[in-house]
Amino acid sequence: MKYRDGQVVKVGDHVRLWYGRPGEKDVEADVVCSFDSNEFSDGYPREEWSYLGRGILVYSQDAGLIHYLQPERTMELLHRKK
Repeated sequence: MKYRDGQVVKVGDHVRLWYGRPGEKDVEADVVCSFDSNEFSDGYPREEWSYLGRGILVYSQDAGLIHYLQPERTMELLHRKK
């Protein structure tokens, strides 16, 4: 999966999922699994999550776990863990 700017989504990326309504904060998340590149973070092991097959899994304190098969139009990379 790729962001709108063409960069490949990677585990550990901190992303904006969507903008908040006026007066609310934006919803941000961390990429915890990338099924397309077979990457899994320590807290989300391959054995438990690979059944989802493709796309990415992100975790947000505001929205919980979300499985994306394609990136949302508003999804953008904010910070990449080195």
